[in-house]
Order: sequence, then structure tokens, then C-alpha cells
Amino acid sequence: MVTISGIAIKNLKRKPFRSVAIFLSVCVVTASLFSVVYISLSVHKGLENIRKRLGADIIVVPADAEAVARTVLLTGEPTTFYMDSNVEKQIERIEGIERVASEVYLQTAEYSDCCEIYSILLIGFDPEKDFTIMPWISDRAPVSLSSKEVITGMDVALNAYSTGSTIRLYGIDFKVAGMLEQTGLKFVDNSIFIPLESVKTMILNSREKKEVKMLSAGENQISSVLVRIKAGYSPANVALDIMHSVPGVKTIVVNQLISSLRQRLSRGIKSVIMIVVAIWTVALILIGLIFAMTVNERQRELSLFRAMGAKQRDIFRLVITEAWILSLLGSVAGSLCSMTFIYLMRESIKSSFNNPLVPLSAPESVMLTCFCMLVSLLTVPLTAVYPAVKFMHTDPHEAIYQGG
Repeated sequence: MVTISGIAIKNLKRKPFRSVAIFLSVCVVTASLFSVVYISLSVHKGLENIRKRLGADIIVVPADAEAVARTVLLTGEPTTFYMDSNVEKQIERIEGIERVASEVYLQTAEYSDCCEIYSILLIGFDPEKDFTIMPWISDRAPVSLSSKEVITGMDVALNAYSTGSTIRLYGIDFKVAGMLEQTGLKFVDNSIFIPLESVKTMILNSREKKEVKMLSAGENQISSVLVRIKAGYSPANVALDIMHSVPGVKTIVVNQLISSLRQRLSRGIKSVIMIVVAIWTVALILIGLIFAMTVNERQRELSLFRAMGAKQRDIFRLVITEAWILSLLGSVAGSLCSMTFIYLMRESIKSSFNNPLVPLSAPESVMLTCFCMLVSLLTVPLTAVYPAVKFMHTDPHEAIYQGG
């Protein structure tokens, strides 16, 4: 039985150059759309992870290290800065504070007798006071953490330091008690979290053992204080109170940090979206011209089809069906190519953005593919509507005479 779709497929096979040209055009624009939307959604998820995983409303750091602290939080680059640990007690007395937790930042050194892993941020924390790390352990580690146990970020765990393994840091052998869920935030994924008690021992070891690089941190120094405020209080107002009450510190309001980062990234993404829209528009115009030339070249063929009993709507359906088939194949191929490229180049993409990116889950990727296919199937066939309608109103006998 002869069908419109069967004839359309045969026509596409008979004109491979034209079909491939349209297919590649659809593939390119769909891949561009997929990539932009994928990265936009990944950035959004990354920003949400910052808000959730940091778990604090305010982060207090030394006044001269505010810019560096922001860099550490967003990029996870191993950097150290310190202030007196008494800052934590001063902050606790301020109205509106619900919980506080101190952290100490250390950096692994490239010494074989010092650390087994290089260029990693070590974060000392108090498991008893913590409200930002332990809740995100992915493999059900013990609720309590001994002085010889550590928690690793997911990227560290993937580098042969999974739960149960041993890692040597500044002369101490630690057992990996658990790993944190993947966040896309390098500050979390590429760090090792150590009990503060052990950090003090590491500092002493670095001073007493010649083979261990000396740490610059003092026993009574911290790098930051994470602050959670009580319900009904404004983070911005409490942050101002902290800076007025505690000399020598600066505050980072997490919501403001995320908002400024979102605005900066949005401007870049909007520019890319405009480029994709321009590419899509040009591609649609070119595809439309190809269809117009194709229909013009096929006047005799389509007219003979009419003379054999086909109706005007059959001619319209034939041209549109060809466009639909090419749109479907091109959109699927474009989405798959883009997905594969993003997967293979994910680390390079994360580095170039220098901001948190969280990969989409499998269901989210499938939904995005369906969205790109839908956009393609709704727009590309529109380019074939005008030449198809124009030919519908052409006299078949005249078309056969002109095409002959």
C-alpha cells in the first residue's frame, strides 16, 4: 500500500545531498539549543546546591580575606586565611543567631611524606557543632566522627579514597568514614573534612616533624564561622550587627552571594541564547530556501502526482512529511551529539565556567531532549509550508508543461 510517508522517505533517499543538508542544519541548531538549555539548567542546579549545601545564612571571614573567601566558596581553589578562634564566641552573643560552627582551611602540600594527595583543600570542622556537612553524607557514615576519621567530597572519593580506605595527611593516617553527595560545587566535592581535634594535631606534627611541611595556621586560629540565624531575622541585618560587634571581620550573606552570581551568569547565558536564536533564525531561512528550490525543481514530479489523482492536501502533506522526518532525525541526532559532547567535556566546561555546574539527571536529560525535538518539530516544518501552499495553487498541466 502506497502511503504519504512511504513516498516521502523514497523522495528523501532520491535526493541525498538535499536531505543531508537539511538534516545537518537541524542537527546543528538542535545541538546548540540543547547545549544552552543544558548548561543553563546545570548552573541553576549548582546555585541551588550552594544555598542548600553550605547550610548557612552568613559566613564570617577575616576582613582582609573577603575576596579570597568568595573565590574559595565558588571555585574550591585551595587557599588559606586565618583569624582568632575567639571570634566564634563573640558572634554567638549577637541577637538573632541560632547556631554557629567554625571551620579551618588547610592545603595539602606536594611532599610525599606529608600527604598522599596534592592540591586539595582540607577543611577542619567540629562534628558536634556542625550543621552543614554531616547531613549530606551519601553512604550512611556514623553519626559521630572519631579523631582519626575523615569525610571526603565525591571527587576525592572517586580518586581511590572511597569509604573504608586510608589516607595519610601531615603525618597522620585517617580512615575515610564516609563521602558527601555529589554537589557540583568544587568547595565540597574536591575537599576533605577533618575533625578540628585532628587539625590541631596536624599543626603540631608540622612543627615537630622535619619531613612534614609546616602549616601556617595556629592552634587557636580558624578560617571562617558559619552562621545560621533564627526565624524572623534578616540575614543582611544580622550580618551588619556582626561586623559592628566583632572587629576585623567581614560577612558574606549567602543569599546575596547567590543572587549576584546568578545575575552575572544570567547575562552571559542571555548573550549565548541570543546567538543561538540568531543561528536558529538563519538556519530556518536557509532550510526554507532549500525547500522552496526543491519544490520548484519538482514541479513536474508533483504535478504528475496530482494528475494521477492526488489531491491538493496530499501534495501539502507530502512536503510537510518530508520536513517532519528530517526534523525528527536531525533533532534526535543533535541532542545526542550535544549530550555526548557535554559528557566527554564536562570537566573542561566546569573549568571554563569556573562556577558550580550540576549535571542533569537521566530523566531530566530525556525531558530536555524531548523539548528540543518538540521545538524542532514545531518550527522546521513551518519553513516548508509556504512553498507547499504555493504549489497547491499551481495548475498541474501548466507545471508539467513548464517542467517538461
